[in-house]
Amino acid sequence: MRAAQPRPFAFCGETYRAARLSAWDQWESLRVLRPALEDGQKRARAQRGAATDDLTTAFADAVKDIAPETLSALFDLALTGVERREGGDWQPVWDAAEGVPLFDDLGAGRVVLLVVRILGDNLHGYFSYTPVSFDRIEEGPSYDPVLMPDGQSWLFAPMQHKHCLYSELFDGTLDLRDVARMNDLIAVSNENRSRARKAAQDEAARQTT
Repeated sequence: MRAAQPRPFAFCGETYRAARLSAWDQWESLRVLRPALEDGQKRARAQRGAATDDLTTAFADAVKDIAPETLSALFDLALTGVERREGGDWQPVWDAAEGVPLFDDLGAGRVVLLVVRILGDNLHGYFSYTPVSFDRIEEGPSYDPVLMPDGQSWLFAPMQHKHCLYSELFDGTLDLRDVARMNDLIAVSNENRSRARKAAQDEAARQTT
């Protein structure tokens, strides 16, 4: 699902528009891309001594390593709802039922570049976000928590803590940077409660000695 207001952009001499992918769709695209991104970064370090910092280049390299059936699903996710300006009208660019573009000039190579452009625009905020970093105090016994599959516990944590609505993760209201920021808020709040408890325990221990 996409937000209501699409944003126009220029691509290969034409004007397109696409609304921001929802947090869920960004998550799904990143889940598909992550293994190839990580492998590509490892190869880049081995070949050039450092991994690329250019997100578009990293995405383009990653797409090359994705299996065809998985790539088709990624194209459907990124291109469904994308439109191109033709005369005075906006026309859809992708037939999700057939898995093909609806314009003759959108060959395989250009479609890949369009997908990379859209994913780069959508995920740039998440990759540019700097998480909050702090040393956590140890409190209580350790244990192995039960988690949702594919890291979904992180994605749904803000909803669980009532920082957002479930629907906002799917309707384009939020993106992954929003989710990351809210998860940082949860982590900071939990840490402050732990520090407050420890400070109270330390103070109580001092008063009894």
